[in-house]
Amino acid sequence: MTIVDGLETVTSPDGTSIGYRTYGSGPGVVLVPGALHSGHHYQELACCLADEFTIYAMDRRGRPGSGRQLPHHSIDDECADVMAVMEKTGASRLFGHSSGGVVALQTALRVQVTKVAVYEPAVMGPASVPPVKDLAAMERALAEGRQTDAFAMLAKGESGPVPKMPLFALKMLFRLASKGTNARFREYVDAVAAFPAEQRMIMGLGAEADRYRELATETLVLLGARTGGELARGARFLAATAPGARLQVLAGLNHDAPDEKAPGRVAAELRPYFSRSSL
Repeated sequence: MTIVDGLETVTSPDGTSIGYRTYGSGPGVVLVPGALHSGHHYQELACCLADEFTIYAMDRRGRPGSGRQLPHHSIDDECADVMAVMEKTGASRLFGHSSGGVVALQTALRVQVTKVAVYEPAVMGPASVPPVKDLAAMERALAEGRQTDAFAMLAKGESGPVPKMPLFALKMLFRLASKGTNARFREYVDAVAAFPAEQRMIMGLGAEADRYRELATETLVLLGARTGGELARGARFLAATAPGARLQVLAGLNHDAPDEKAPGRVAAELRPYFSRSSL
């Protein structure tokens, strides 16, 4: 384990360096970010919980604080990364957002954890439709160095007002935005290179969706009432399938609640859940 500019690192079994940031004190919770996100994007959420818990906000492989080479994303490797952080820190609770929620859930299927909480996990049931229908086109754009165009393809597949724009117009808009000063936008564009491999990993798990029937770990599934589409269907599928899961719908929230829109609201749900004893 090393510490660089406040970022601690551990080495996963395949040799990949995995970074994490530590907030607070108390029982440990490993926070697993969603696609395009790093641990520092959840700083406000972590700080809202830091008076009662120690939050270990990790950078998944391919993120700035971890191994940046484009890795082969297998669910076994991603779960091993989480377990490496758990082993080093002693944390036994997991919180995951979006695709990070899937990694948290899959980790709980492989190793004993005290509790799991997920916010709109990108769980794909048997009839799910991927957010980017043509991953090959996205990969071609990345291979040609057109990362902003690749990010536009991803945004086109998400819910909300942006996908209503034609793709060519969205690409032009994002190219203009990439020349601006919005640091978060630039981080997303930089991180999109890892998305296709992560998405293929998530899609591959769709055929094994019934395995969540084996997830006896107590699981809190959080869903924003303003989120629809595959994310909402995935959250409801998980809550109906996993024996230890219950669904909590949060009025007025959407997919960006944990990191941008309402981290305090999400923390208010996580605090009592992680505090009380398991049933």
